Amino acid sequence: MQTITPLSPPRHTLCAALIICTGALATASAQTAPALADDFSALSGVRTVAVVDDAGRETTGRLVHVTPESLTMKVEGRERVFERAHVTTVHEVGDSLKNGMIVGLLVGSMLGVAMASFSDCYQGSRVCTGSENAHNRTIGGASFGAIGLGMGAVVDKMIRRRTLLYARTVRPGTPAVSLAPSLGVAGARLLITTAW
Repeated sequence: MQTITPLSPPRHTLCAALIICTGALATASAQTAPALADDFSALSGVRTVAVVDDAGRETTGRLVHVTPESLTMKVEGRERVFERAHVTTVHEVGDSLKNGMIVGLLVGSMLGVAMASFSDCYQGSRVCTGSENAHNRTIGGASFGAIGLGMGAVVDKMIRRRTLLYARTVRPGTPAVSLAPSLGVAGARLLITTAW
């Protein structure tokens, strides 16, 4: 009588799977930028923002109140009001770790179930029964899911996010000057463009 021994994954396969899992977490944590708003009304659900005023100063704080023409932030315990006419850009700073944790949990669980599907049974010399397979997959999915949850949180925390939510546009008829330095083999030059 011939016995069938299930294949167990070699250690390098496990290492490769963990590297792929980490890469998938980093890729899946990237988010697409929302469309830019014409005024501040679209900022109402945002928590922490960085505001750059028309003098080039950046202020970071917690958003307290928003109207279409102004926003109020709490900065170092004090409230500051920024009028839209004096703001050049508004960025959302950071995000919650929830999306990285969810992706990590899903990728880790799927990886654990896949790894457990190829594992040996308890004695290693016989084919697993249906209930043993289910038990192995449950334990593998839960274990790798927990590891993936932690890895997802760590990877998501390491990615510093700044999402542009508002940028003041130069209206037609508004005077504007732009400077563009250019370096080349022949030397350096400065291109100055004006519009009004």
